[in-house]
Amino acid sequence: MAENITSQQIKDINSASVYSAACDESKDVSDIEQIELLCRYVNSAGPQEEIIELIPLQGQTQGEEICEVVLDCLKTKEINANHLVSVTTDEAPSMTGAHKGFVTLLQKSQDRKLLTFHCILHQKGFVCSSVSSSCHSDSEQNNGKRIKPQTVLFIIEEVENTYSDLLLHNKVWWLSRGEVLKCIAVCLESKGLTFPELEQPDWLEKLHFLVDTTVHLDMLNKSLKGKGGTALQMLEEVLVFEHKMTVFARDVQRVMLSLFPSLRESKEAHNQENYENLQRAIIAMQTAFGKRFCNFREEKNLILSCHAPDH
Repeated sequence: MAENITSQQIKDINSASVYSAACDESKDVSDIEQIELLCRYVNSAGPQEEIIELIPLQGQTQGEEICEVVLDCLKTKEINANHLVSVTTDEAPSMTGAHKGFVTLLQKSQDRKLLTFHCILHQKGFVCSSVSSSCHSDSEQNNGKRIKPQTVLFIIEEVENTYSDLLLHNKVWWLSRGEVLKCIAVCLESKGLTFPELEQPDWLEKLHFLVDTTVHLDMLNKSLKGKGGTALQMLEEVLVFEHKMTVFARDVQRVMLSLFPSLRESKEAHNQENYENLQRAIIAMQTAFGKRFCNFREEKNLILSCHAPDH
């Protein structure tokens, strides 16, 4: 039965005039690098998305190896690579390198230019680019030592989470990072823990700013998730968020903090008034968004025509 399903998937993909592919590099539970290959196409039933293969990688995970295994997979499954018009990856150098990245080599192998996109959202990258490196490192480390998973588990137990380290290995890395940071911030200041950083208002300011910023990014991330979302819908969500960051910056500049509840509570406790560095961080994040999604803007007319071909 599984073979019949796979055969039907391939038949449907090849029946489409064009299709797009997405490649995501990750590790399985055995710590083996693998490529998840997905195809998206349109047939009479509407937009379709199929997982083609989870391809294990042996040895180095460089662009040449990734390109080779992806093309071999398409050939083995008899999927017509001539119909491929678009490819989406993350921003790892092995994927996007100008000379030896997977995308570059894939286009060379097809002897034509493809529409290329990066993943819609790498949440941690945005946060790191928006907050000073000291804020990010201080939030993860204590006295030069990275916070251990056992410490996070202790905090999870303190907030009486039902599923223990499931939260650490699932929600922390995906859609609820802001909520987890919020719990950590509350525990750090209310459970009688002794860290020298807790006596430093500037460090606490950055921590609470990171909490609120990540919550906002969580909301954007959730709006971009889910089956059936179109590129145009996701692009509009990103553009709206870019405009929101202008409001965020103004809110911090005026020290109203109506959109930063965790930071507002910290301000009331420590009488902080100067947030120019945080305002600059928001503007830097807004600039990073503009750079990251420039390729989507360049293809906006094409995306719009695909969404509403009669307009």
